[in-house]
Amino acid sequence: MASNTIVTRVYDFLKNYLPFSYLSKSELMPIASSIKVQYYGNNQPLFKENEAPKSHIFVLQKGRIEISKAFEDSTQLIDICDAGDIFGIRAALNGMPYIGNAVASEDSLIYAIPRTVFLELMENNAKVALFFASGLASGMPII
Repeated sequence: MASNTIVTRVYDFLKNYLPFSYLSKSELMPIASSIKVQYYGNNQPLFKENEAPKSHIFVLQKGRIEISKAFEDSTQLIDICDAGDIFGIRAALNGMPYIGNAVASEDSLIYAIPRTVFLELMENNAKVALFFASGLASGMPII
């Protein structure tokens, strides 16, 4: 029964954040049940610039993730993820290496959604696909 409790907690969290709030309970529960809960300690990297994409996209449940990019003589912070933020999308969509580094800047809980589940969600739900397309078009750093 513990796994059902975890799935319910994941569902209860996701339903409050876009684009998951567009989904009905019957659409969101299978996604919630596919999620792997991951813990990252302070200063622990999730992925590095130019690393091959992982098989998941990430939703920050709790904590803080900093996304940075290395330049010739410096590293620049390009995004800070807070609860409900989604990252690792671009690499999941195009299969190309990550364009930045993601590091937990405090103890963090991450929901890892399998790439296949995420792509199926986008294919089957126009509102979800439009949410990400508009973010990419606006120049939002969807790393």
